Amino acid sequence: MSRLLPLPLLSIVLVAGLLFPPLAAYTAVYAVIGALLAGLALLTPRYWEVWGAGPFRLVWLSMLVFVITLPFAMQSVEDFYVFLALMPVFLAPGVVMLLREDPRFAHPQIIGFLCLAGAAGAVALGLHDIYVLGLERAGGGNNAIHFGDLSLMLGFLALLGLFGSRSPWRFIFLAGPLLGTFAALLSGSRGPILAAAVMGVAALPFLAYWFWRETAFRIVMILGVIGMALTMTQIDSAQLARASTAFDDIAMLVTGEGAADGAVAERLAMYRAGMEAFKLAPIFGHGSGHISAATNPFMPETRPNLQNSAHLHNDIADFAVIGGVLGLLAYALLLLAPLFAFRLATAPQTRRAVLLGGIILSSGYFTLGLTNAMFGILPQTALFGLALGLLVAMAQLSSADNN
Repeated sequence: MSRLLPLPLLSIVLVAGLLFPPLAAYTAVYAVIGALLAGLALLTPRYWEVWGAGPFRLVWLSMLVFVITLPFAMQSVEDFYVFLALMPVFLAPGVVMLLREDPRFAHPQIIGFLCLAGAAGAVALGLHDIYVLGLERAGGGNNAIHFGDLSLMLGFLALLGLFGSRSPWRFIFLAGPLLGTFAALLSGSRGPILAAAVMGVAALPFLAYWFWRETAFRIVMILGVIGMALTMTQIDSAQLARASTAFDDIAMLVTGEGAADGAVAERLAMYRAGMEAFKLAPIFGHGSGHISAATNPFMPETRPNLQNSAHLHNDIADFAVIGGVLGLLAYALLLLAPLFAFRLATAPQTRRAVLLGGIILSSGYFTLGLTNAMFGILPQTALFGLALGLLVAMAQLSSADNN
């Protein structure tokens, strides 16, 4: 019976985790977590060594760093919340164990296809929200910013489908980032637009180096740019105008000229409150259960709505307040983990796929985390854990047949 269970569990993890996050984020994440917990309970006795994979060691080290802060920062049982909030990342070995039962599904093009379908579904849902339901910002029933974050990450992770085949049709996966960015534009969210630019700049040199000699790659790239430009002319001006201010806002923050609107001013107020709270406990922090208590005294009186914020809309600020310098170290370890997965791969094509995936995952979560919390928000945290597990599984399990 145990041999029959892994396949349906794996199906739930892959379909719910890669296809449905923009469509039904919380329903999907509960299904993924349940399937991974069942997979770990079933398969850990068979695959103990998976827990010791190099990228996972960085995750465990990150957890250990938080454990070290507890004797110094713990004020109540609520300070254990950080472990619960990061729990979906700790489940990443379950992805590898389930894929070990059927390694065929660790193929880059299967994973890339599911991500591409997820990004395409996000665009369809976003168009429905805007043009059928008449909503100002697309969100698919989720927070518009979270919808944009998830859609964008799936779109860029679709680039994994470029590997594992020599067919020129594989360049259809270049549509992933365009679809993810389009969905982010429909959400009217500025953070994902900034992240799209950063991930594009990070990924493009590798793509150009590996594929520029292929005519199909150049044609698809040119058509993609033209298609995106034409599509943007059809987007409602309100969504496009809001999203396009992302770079203006960054310039204003850097030059100190002020904030473009109330939302940016609120983000700035939370960042500053977080940094002031960090100064009071710079080494071990205040604990994850006391973010609001630590930052409330530094929130501006003119913005009472910022009092008792569960998070500071910024991963750096959140980790700094929770764990001080050690918290920032734990954050860095989490972001570095995907970048080490490619070292497990021996097949050149798989190595390239996992390297690109690690760059996208780390740069994307870092940039998105500058404008909205990513770790601690359940769907985003679960997607990080799932993607990390997939990268490790691809590196360990994909065959060299296509090299």
